[in-house]
Amino acid sequence: MLNTIFGSIEQILQETILQQSITMESNRATIISVSNALDAGVSVIVLSINGYISDNFGIGSA
Repeated sequence: MLNTIFGSIEQILQETILQQSITMESNRATIISVSNALDAGVSVIVLSINGYISDNFGIGSA
């Protein structure tokens, strides 16, 4: 539950900072799309590592 709460707060802060830092309106959609793609890629990698650790060393280690 704490992971979800802190993850949601982090996501809100990240999106707010990203929206405020984009100065060119014509690039806004592209920048947000790239940011979301990078977030998804990192999630895939981290969750894959977590799955590997769970399978080989137990859920407690993960």
